Amino acid sequence: MPVFVLTLAYTLHLLATVVLVGGLFVLSVLWLPAASRTLAPRDQAALLRAILRRFQPLAWLSIALLAATGLTQMAANPNYQGFLALENRWSVAMFTKHAAFAGMVALAGYQTWVITPALERQALQQSAVGEPGDPAVSSSQSRLLRLNFWIGLVILGLTAIARTA
Repeated sequence: MPVFVLTLAYTLHLLATVVLVGGLFVLSVLWLPAASRTLAPRDQAALLRAILRRFQPLAWLSIALLAATGLTQMAANPNYQGFLALENRWSVAMFTKHAAFAGMVALAGYQTWVITPALERQALQQSAVGEPGDPAVSSSQSRLLRLNFWIGLVILGLTAIARTA
């Protein structure tokens, strides 16, 4: 594989990691706790919806880049012995990392296509009839954002294990 292709793959992979894990960090560790202490629940929900409208497309682009560039890097790694060949510490770390990544993608899909539309429906109900929304939906979104952030940290740890193998 040409060096420039691998260099580009590493660069895009790192950039996508920063966007995804960094965005999850800002949302789950900085924004959610601060918003819960300073904003009314209705305002929290409105701001969260606005932030997610901007963040989710970036998160999905990052996920796609991580998958494509990760496979490129893996194919170029001398430790790679083939699909599901768990012959060494590197391959076990990579398999576990990919399983965690699949879980992260599944949670992101649930957030994007189930929780976020529920938040949007609540916003419409609130504006139409003044009816308060179910706080459990916002709470679910917050918990899933935090969980995805922690999974991201686990993936970074597994990457470190693979690098030292």
